[in-house]
Order: sequence, then structure tokens, then C-alpha cells
Amino acid sequence: MEKTKKIAVVAVFVLMIFGLAISHWLVPDAKLSDTERRALAQKPEFSSEKVFDGSYASELETYLLEQFPLRDSFRGIKTVMNTHLWQMKNTNDYYYADGHWMEIGETLEEKQVNFAVRRLNKILETHPQIQNAYYAIIPDKNYFLAGKNGYPAMDYEALYRMMEEVDAQEIDLRPTLRLEDYYRTDSHWRQEKLQEVVTALNTAMNVPVVDFGSYEQHELEGFSGVYADHTAYPFISESLVYLQNAATENAVLKRIDEYSGQWVEMSMYDIAAYDGVDPYDIYLSGAESLITIENPDATSDKHLIMFRDSFASALTPMLCESYAKITMVDMRYITLEYIDQLVDFENADVLFLYSTTLLNSAGTVLK
Repeated sequence: MEKTKKIAVVAVFVLMIFGLAISHWLVPDAKLSDTERRALAQKPEFSSEKVFDGSYASELETYLLEQFPLRDSFRGIKTVMNTHLWQMKNTNDYYYADGHWMEIGETLEEKQVNFAVRRLNKILETHPQIQNAYYAIIPDKNYFLAGKNGYPAMDYEALYRMMEEVDAQEIDLRPTLRLEDYYRTDSHWRQEKLQEVVTALNTAMNVPVVDFGSYEQHELEGFSGVYADHTAYPFISESLVYLQNAATENAVLKRIDEYSGQWVEMSMYDIAAYDGVDPYDIYLSGAESLITIENPDATSDKHLIMFRDSFASALTPMLCESYAKITMVDMRYITLEYIDQLVDFENADVLFLYSTTLLNSAGTVLK
């Protein structure tokens, strides 16, 4: 009986190995990984030169690993074991603490932050027609997580001091934010948690405070953030919430088409994007170089020009109630010279709204 059990175990193991190997060759190779949000290695071309210099073996190994059957399931098992069984401090530079996943933080890159300061001041210096100028910094989750859990993070206080050189009024968002205002599996903040943020911005920029009682919440189940995708962690279930009221429904939105250079209409919420590569793209369709939002029923006649990163996509729908026009500029995808051809700065207010993550890499992303 004992011998039969051993033979059965070996047989099952061999069948599993051969089954995985056969399925690897039968199942078509995937071009992209939806979970990791990147291209996957493809079968390398065979050549004698590649064999002799060792590159073929290296490329083949990468290909076999990335096209392995049930790869995401095995990645998830590895993450769970590393996190809960082996009690490892991180998994591929991601760590789990206080119910949140986060990427291990970088050190403060002073040259990058200084570049951001110079870039923002240049915009102000070359546009004297600007009415009022403000800047607000969005702390990433490491601001709340890293120190108390023993993980490295940038020197946030130094970053905030360096940003004081921007020739604009600071709006400090730190008192308005807490860890629970961010997604547990993603870097971004939750739209429905931003009432204090919006109120602080409205108050500082001297426009009527938004009526949060007018919003209706819509919930989309099964949200998976970038950190859940990168770690394949299976145990956190989140929902994504978007808010609608008369202002968000009646506003007229346009974006610059990157191919034609023409203004085309768009929606405040792109619900179809929820099933795409990044579900967070439902807010203002994700990455867009230039967007205008006009609200005929706004509570002020002001024009706000917002220089922003991805965090602003979830925030701006709640600002459109207070501004007759909002122009959103993402300098990762458009140059200042081109902006000047399309945006009227006359008597406009300007808000620089950037996350600490972007400011710490400004030299590589701000054109």
C-alpha cells in the first residue's frame, strides 16, 4: 500500500510537469500581460551566433518564464508565501503593511525636484497675464506607511522645503489626507474620500465650496490596482467609486487628439476603460495631454489652468462645479511651446498639482 501511494505521487508529479510543458507549446503566446501591464518576451529567433555568444539561452530562459502556463497563479502563490509564511519584508520591491500594498520608496532626488521648481517658475515668469498662482503637493502612500513600518522613504520635509521656491501660494494638502484615502492595491487616492482636499483647494483659491451632498455615488466592483497586478496578490477586494451630479453631467469636455491635433469631445467618466489595462482610466480617460472642461452653470466665472499628473483625473470632476472653465495640462505629453498655441492664460488662475513621486523624477517627465 505504501509503495502504491509513492508511485501515485510520483505519477501525479510527472503528469503535472509534462502537462505544463505540453500546454506551454500548445497555448498561443501572449503579447501582453494585463496584470503586469507590460509586453511579454516572445520566442527568440535561433541563430548560431546567438548560441555561441550565450544570448539565445538567455532570451529563451526569459521567454519560457514569461510564457509559463498559469504564471499569474504561481506569482500569487509566491507573493502569499513570501508575505505571510516566510514573513519577508518585501516581494520584488513591493511591501504589505497596514492592509496596503506599496512600492519601496526612493531617496529624495534633489536635482529632480530643483528641475521641477525651475520648470514651474519658468511657466509663471513667461506668463505675466496669470491672475493667481498656487501649488499643491500630493504625498504618496509611503508618507503614511514607510517610516512607522521600517521601510525607506524619501525625505518629504526636505522636498516640501525645496518646493517653497516656487513663486506661487502653497496649498498644504497633508492635513486633509490619511492612508485610508488611498486604494489599498494602488498608488492613487479614492475620489469619494477627497472632500477635505476639494474644500481646502476651493477655500485657498477663493471659489465657492463644492456641495458634496449633491453627488451620487456609483460603485464598480472588482477593482485591481497596479500593486495588486504587479504582485498578483489575491486577497484584497476593492471597489472603485465615481461621483456624479448636475455639474459633472452637464459640463462640456474636449481633448486634443494626439494624431490630428484637433479638439474632440470626451466624457467625464470613461466607464469602458474599467475593463482595460488600467481601470483608473475611467476618470477623464486616463493619460491625456490637454483637456478643457466648461460648465455653463458654474458658481464662479473663473478659468483654472491646472498643470497635473494622474492624481488630478479623479479630483477635477469635483472642481468643475466651481469654475466656468478648467484647462488640464499634462506636461509629460505636451511641450510648453505647444501649450502656448492652444491655451489662453489671460486672467486665469494656475494650479500646479503634482504628486511627490512625479516631483522626484521631474527631469525625466516634465517637458
